[in-house]
Amino acid sequence: MSGATILEVFPSYALEEILRRDGVKTVFQPVVDLFGAKIWGYEALSRGIPPMDSPTELFDAADRFGKLWELEQMCRDRAMDRMSSVIDSEDKRFFINVTPTVFLDDRFPESFNGFVVERCDISASRVVIELTEREEVSDYGKLSRRVEGMKEQGFRIAIDDMGSGHSGLLMLASCIPDYIKLDMGLVRDIHEEPRKQHIVRSLIGLASQVESRIVAEGVETWEELETLMRLGIRFVQGFLFALPSEGPAELSDEFRERVQSIWKELQQREGENLDGLLSLTTRAKAMQKNECSCKELWYLMKNTAEFDHVVVLDGAKPVGLITRNDFAAKMGGAYGFHLFQNRPIEEAAKRNFLSVSHSCSVRLLSRLAMERCPEDIYDPVAVVDARGGYLGTVTMKQVIARSAEIEVRQALTCNPLSGLPGNQDIQRWISCAQQGGGAFSLIYADLDRFKEYNDTYGFVEGDELIKLTASVLQEGLMELGCRAMVGHVGGDDFVAVISGPLPEDYLDAICREFDRRKLVHFKDEDVRTGGYSSTDRKGEVCRVPLVTLSLAVLDSDRLGDSLHPARIAEIAASLKHMAKRRTSELGKSAWVQERRSYSTSEG
Repeated sequence: MSGATILEVFPSYALEEILRRDGVKTVFQPVVDLFGAKIWGYEALSRGIPPMDSPTELFDAADRFGKLWELEQMCRDRAMDRMSSVIDSEDKRFFINVTPTVFLDDRFPESFNGFVVERCDISASRVVIELTEREEVSDYGKLSRRVEGMKEQGFRIAIDDMGSGHSGLLMLASCIPDYIKLDMGLVRDIHEEPRKQHIVRSLIGLASQVESRIVAEGVETWEELETLMRLGIRFVQGFLFALPSEGPAELSDEFRERVQSIWKELQQREGENLDGLLSLTTRAKAMQKNECSCKELWYLMKNTAEFDHVVVLDGAKPVGLITRNDFAAKMGGAYGFHLFQNRPIEEAAKRNFLSVSHSCSVRLLSRLAMERCPEDIYDPVAVVDARGGYLGTVTMKQVIARSAEIEVRQALTCNPLSGLPGNQDIQRWISCAQQGGGAFSLIYADLDRFKEYNDTYGFVEGDELIKLTASVLQEGLMELGCRAMVGHVGGDDFVAVISGPLPEDYLDAICREFDRRKLVHFKDEDVRTGGYSSTDRKGEVCRVPLVTLSLAVLDSDRLGDSLHPARIAEIAASLKHMAKRRTSELGKSAWVQERRSYSTSEG
């Protein structure tokens, strides 16, 4: 090969050169916490030197030539050195990739343990051992024992690429990981593929049952991110946030604002007032750093029974939380008081406490709070303004009580048959869409010839057809994420509010899907002939076609700026008659779109 070096021609020489020269470098890719719109951790990734700088070629060669142990040990050592020198934060997690073969090697416990990482000034509790799922595990019993041994030292465990291989569930059952990382194949274009959304939703439920957290890898677009947020994913990583780099990445203010905007839309969809958390917030005791010593605070808490916790501030921003129980544990014992008495209070404070924006919903906060460590789970939560300034705290007792109130309120307003929100929520959605100032669409959907179907097939089957309609509408608009909200007016009438543009192919797909799935609710003979005999409203026997779905679509650019939501609903309801005529002419489900404009001067 003309011009080719020996390293390019013989991969084994290139690998030996990398091992001889310690020729790997560590790069970091951030893991983002969407709930706080902040960097929560980093995955340490290894790169070789040319011509074997590709990590895939590097590790494939090491596996092929029996050097996987040596290479991975070099990568781990380099990663630990880089972590301690580059990233200075006590609350960040570090993900380190380990193949099952190396993890199960009898040399692993000696080469990588709590003492090793502590020499790098890193706590084992911050290190996540990420086991790849692409390689088959030879001994699941040994895997379970090795995982337990590492967990006892404080390490966390993650399963990588869940959903890409053949052994994921067996590995999950064997080690019960702290984190499950979704394969990027499940994440890619998830906003366009409902089946992927169903799979991810199932994995989220599974993770919840075994007390694991999901991390979605390979996020590259805002559409993917919005869908993941709607599904309930909290932790993500991918090129949308940052490329792997030698230094720690930072999130832009623009990114944070956009994530917070999506959360607000999701919370509005849940039917919770955004000021719900703010109404619970009380201005708890707060002290500046260096304001007093631990000894002074000790006697203050001891003599004031209602003084349950204190927030430590650095200027306007909270930087620490001291609770009575945790403070007593630190100050107690034979040496605790002598160790802390003359130190400033911030040295005894929890620095990794939960802090949320005042716009956070109560239900979202309850999820965040319950994901904390067992010893922190009932700690109060600091509430901050848009700039991170301290506003006060809320207790878990308040959060639990308010969550119960919200659940009861929503249960009363939701339709008991479909489980969808009712008229109050629909009107609120329309008002919010108007106030937002952007374009939105309103869909009024109902069933044609539903009364005759109910009379002929019975109320039980009629209820099933209502449930089918709700399901088709929800699934058909699912890919739009938090931009689409579906409500049930009552009977066979539904309303959907969509912010932003509404592609016409979504409407076509909904109509086709309804016509396909409705057939199981008719007798075979009726399906074959396209109709059945029934009694009309006048009591006369007539031939009735199969039920169809009519969709009346109204765009916001056809409306005045100040039309009342109830008036908008009336306009959409009148449009449905045009839709019904169209479905009757076509003999199948169909939609129509309003072309007229309206103003507040109309009746």
